[in-house]
Amino acid sequence: MAVGSTDREGEEPALLSKLTRVRDNPAGSYAVHMHLSNLRESNRQSYFITIACRAFEDFLSENDAQLYTLFNGDLVLACRLIAVDDVDAVIEKVRNLFPEDPLTREEAGSYDDEFATWHDLAQPDELQSYVALINEFVAAAKESKEKLKA
Repeated sequence: MAVGSTDREGEEPALLSKLTRVRDNPAGSYAVHMHLSNLRESNRQSYFITIACRAFEDFLSENDAQLYTLFNGDLVLACRLIAVDDVDAVIEKVRNLFPEDPLTREEAGSYDDEFATWHDLAQPDELQSYVALINEFVAAAKESKEKLKA
């Protein structure tokens, strides 16, 4: 994982590989998808994504977790056997980087939270649907890359 990676190529293939490995031992696994691509345009600058990634550095060094930067600037935190409250704290840290953005105004952890979506990867149906979603991101990233080459 490249903390602070801003090349916008994305780490979707690495995330898919991680999700494939989770299938073998899903107990206690979950992912938090932070929808930074839905922030206001002024908050989606690459340096803000870099700062958001850096907010996870201590957390990542102390826990069984990986952070993936997707091509569109979204972040996915994949965790295993980590207390939800510990993850909430670091997600809140990132949310607070964008206090004026409408995306971050919903109460953290509420069903209406559009900033972060939690996926319980220990549930086979949820893991399968999240893998399908990330496959869509892989296709979109490839299409975006091809458009840039044209």
